[in-house]
Amino acid sequence: MTPSLLPKLALTPAETAFVIGIDEGTLKNWRSEGLGPEPTTYSARTVRYHLSDFQVWLLAVKEAGGVRAVRRERVQVGA
Repeated sequence: MTPSLLPKLALTPAETAFVIGIDEGTLKNWRSEGLGPEPTTYSARTVRYHLSDFQVWLLAVKEAGGVRAVRRERVQVGA
């Protein structure tokens, strides 16, 4: 299979910010504050947000009533 035929399993910070409707800088600030979806850091310049983690975070934000009510350590898969 060529890469273009593979399903996209992770989003870039720019794509993640776009989907949420925020500035990429805000997402970076959230990341440093322990807020926002769980990032996967592959290197100092490569951060991705896996779709499964992103979906868990979105549901947690919806249930909690806001981003600031959900710190990453509180988001649990399958809870």
